[in-house]
Amino acid sequence: MDGRKAFLLGLSGVLALVAFLMVLPFIGYLLGAALLGFLLYPLQKRLAPFVGDTVAAGVLVLFGILVVVVPLTVFGVLVADEAVDVAQTVAGIPVIDVLEEVTDQVLGIDVDVAAGMTELVERFTGLVLDQFSAFVGAITTIGIGMVLLVFVTFYLLKDGARFVSWVKDTAPLTEQAASHLQERLHLTTWAVIKGHVLVAVVQGVLLGLGFAVAGLPNVIFWTFIMIVLGFIPLIGTVLVWLPAAIYLFMAGQVVAAVLLVVYGVLVATVSDEVIRPLVVDREADLHPAAILVGLLGGIYLFGPVGLFIGPVLIAALKEVIAVSTTSDM
Repeated sequence: MDGRKAFLLGLSGVLALVAFLMVLPFIGYLLGAALLGFLLYPLQKRLAPFVGDTVAAGVLVLFGILVVVVPLTVFGVLVADEAVDVAQTVAGIPVIDVLEEVTDQVLGIDVDVAAGMTELVERFTGLVLDQFSAFVGAITTIGIGMVLLVFVTFYLLKDGARFVSWVKDTAPLTEQAASHLQERLHLTTWAVIKGHVLVAVVQGVLLGLGFAVAGLPNVIFWTFIMIVLGFIPLIGTVLVWLPAAIYLFMAGQVVAAVLLVVYGVLVATVSDEVIRPLVVDREADLHPAAILVGLLGGIYLFGPVGLFIGPVLIAALKEVIAVSTTSDM
């Protein structure tokens, strides 16, 4: 390598580092824009021949804001608001006294279950909502981030095909490897969105509706928790709706408790055994443990939007590693 190439490589590295530091505060918005653009791009291809790329992108960005961004923001605010009351609610659950009494009589251990559960809920709530609290508090960052999200989504829809072509031409890969990577990333991203994110959201929302009908408190918060746990097949949401049914039973609402158990089993079974196999491509599927790591890591790094971004990034990592190990790069 001659001096000129070394200089250019060093300069490229410095500029890349500076560019990364500039976008770092808004990385969540940019990734959110990329995901939103990915979801809306099939509609862009259908609409653009009739009204043009620019008009189609503008209409779809407005549609995405009204249908995706605004509802998610409102939902996040409601979750944060209800999280404040959850610890107090948990401490007042009748079954807590029974657990403490059984522990004392059977094991001879005096355990303050209420305090322990309150601390557990507070820690979990802090993990999930710390980034969201910062999100709400930083008004300037929110404003700039939302502007970036709108404009990046718009230009990804309008010029997405040219951007993908530029990346393929610029990447130091053979044409075959670049095309294969693009195909696998597209397939895996859709598989994760449909087979994990969508199923978890549907399952959590349906169970949340059951909570509302049963008259349980803090429905929005527990719906969010069940969406998170919905990424774990079969046993995930049981960790919420089964204790809720026990709470109803201990409160004397036996019929409601039984109906909630039946409803919970039905929703979980249909979601995991019927919907998930129908919508997911098994060749692009990921192990639930990898999805869970992506989910929690995404929430920790990016806040609530990480609920969707984290699993997709893990799926993308899997495909990049797979392509990098092939011999025709």
